[in-house]
Amino acid sequence: MPEVNNPRPEKPGQPRSGGPNMKMSRGIFSWLVFFGLALGLLVVLQRQWQAKETIRIDEFNKYVQNKEVDEITLHGDKISGHRRLTQPNQEGSKPNFQVSYPPNAIDSAFIKDLSKRLP
Repeated sequence: MPEVNNPRPEKPGQPRSGGPNMKMSRGIFSWLVFFGLALGLLVVLQRQWQAKETIRIDEFNKYVQNKEVDEITLHGDKISGHRRLTQPNQEGSKPNFQVSYPPNAIDSAFIKDLSKRLP
């Protein structure tokens, strides 16, 4: 008895629609999406693992004056950055820091002065 589900009989030598090539490409695409999402998750978790120590403005100025600051990033009224630890095993000190300034305290004059004082 002929198959009822297949209205068109297949001819030998013709590729079937939705054959192995289609399934293989969907499989590869799925793995690429999976690896992309996994990589994105790792990046987000890595940023959270690098805890930042919240410091006061006078501590930040002391770090800048002693040339202990390697790099900074401005985020509105906050400055985050990385500093060199002067002693290798400073208890409780973290190299990543964040300092909050009052609103509108970080202006072009402040940035110009800070860039002169940083290495």
